[in-house]
Amino acid sequence: MPVIPTYRRRERYQAPGVQTAASAPRRLEQAYENTLQEFGSFSRQALEYLQPKQEKEEKKGRSSAGSAEGKRSRSAPFWQPTENSSGAQEARSWQADEDLQIRTELADSVRQSVSEGRSVQPAELDQFAAQRFTPEQADTPAARDYLMLRRAAQEEQDLQARGQNLRAARQEENLVKTVGATAASAPVLEAYLSAQLPSLAQRLRENGADQKTLERQLSSVRAQTASENIRRSVAAGNYTAAQGVLDRYEKDMNPRQQAECREKIRLSAAAEYAGALWAHAELETDGSPEHCEEWALKQLKEDAPADLKTAVQENLSLQRAAAQRRQHQAQAQAYRAVAAAPAGSARAALHAREGLSSARLSLAHRAAQQTDSGVCVSTRPETFNTLYFSGTEKEIDRAYEKNQLSARDYCVLQAVWHERAAGVKNDESRFLARGIENWSQKNKLSAQETAEIKYTVLSAEGGTENQLAAWQRLKTLLDF
Repeated sequence: MPVIPTYRRRERYQAPGVQTAASAPRRLEQAYENTLQEFGSFSRQALEYLQPKQEKEEKKGRSSAGSAEGKRSRSAPFWQPTENSSGAQEARSWQADEDLQIRTELADSVRQSVSEGRSVQPAELDQFAAQRFTPEQADTPAARDYLMLRRAAQEEQDLQARGQNLRAARQEENLVKTVGATAASAPVLEAYLSAQLPSLAQRLRENGADQKTLERQLSSVRAQTASENIRRSVAAGNYTAAQGVLDRYEKDMNPRQQAECREKIRLSAAAEYAGALWAHAELETDGSPEHCEEWALKQLKEDAPADLKTAVQENLSLQRAAAQRRQHQAQAQAYRAVAAAPAGSARAALHAREGLSSARLSLAHRAAQQTDSGVCVSTRPETFNTLYFSGTEKEIDRAYEKNQLSARDYCVLQAVWHERAAGVKNDESRFLARGIENWSQKNKLSAQETAEIKYTVLSAEGGTENQLAAWQRLKTLLDF
């Protein structure tokens, strides 16, 4: 008659059918230990929860056992089956149901953590196992679920830890580069890096970087910090400090970084040299843009380093263009002041302004005198409209000398021309004039009437807003 195995609580799990004294290939024993045998003793944390539970069950068993039961082994469970097959079958069915219940609760616990946006923690799984499992349940479907889920949770926890360590390393690296970029000189930067990089190196080692990788990363940090420091110094116009940092850290930089830093330093040095030449030229000449550039170029041929000459020449051309723009702006303001001055104060407004050369003062003074004396010369609308958008300085002068422009309109047109020469665009005024032409065509106005409307609008002092207001007033009158 076959012997029905007896399941006993409180006994350490032992793999069934394995003779510990029997010889077996070593790899088979290791393979078994690497799979479900891992669960035989749980984890340390699981055992801590499990032991009190076993002791509690022992006390309960001792207090409830009768005299007849005392002859049994204390490790035998209350549901120990008899030797008949139906009892064994019932025991197995009961154990399968209990195991399925445990698996369901374990899955629900994991699902609840995920639904709440929390990571499944190995410690939580250990606590669940310690509360629900006994060592006899090591080789069960529930135990295998636990093992699978715990390993996945541990891998996720390890992955999160590695990610956090990498983020911390990147944060520390960015701090080193950001703060180091503010160093005032190469010695200050070297002192800072020498003090800060060991901490970063230790963190990188803890993240698994080998010595070769560590050296490359630290060299990259030094190069990036030095490059950013050079950019900041060049932006501030301190190319001398930038050159010192490049000399100290060029060996750490890659070719692209070296070329970028060298070129920025060269251009910065050329701009500073050109600025110094221009400032000296303004003292040595009459201050006009043309004469300043001429004098500076002459000095450049004699004194400038060969590798800087081209860049310095380009900077001097920009200096001349900027000076000419400022000159046109000053002349435009002088003409605007005369045009806007009330009768009797036009000459005072002209003399209070600088910007007009001696050659330009004659006609401007004549226009101011006419304004102050009340001499009235009618402007030809067609002439004004044409000169407003395309007239040159000399063309405006000739029209005024031929009495085709009033004194005020002459000053307005000269101001518009100098503003255009300084780079100010009058596209809105051009669009407004086009709109007036279209409106005139729709309303079948004559060319003379259209020219008069355009002249009235364009000659309104105060910019596009005043011109638009003038057009709205005229349109209201014409539509009345």
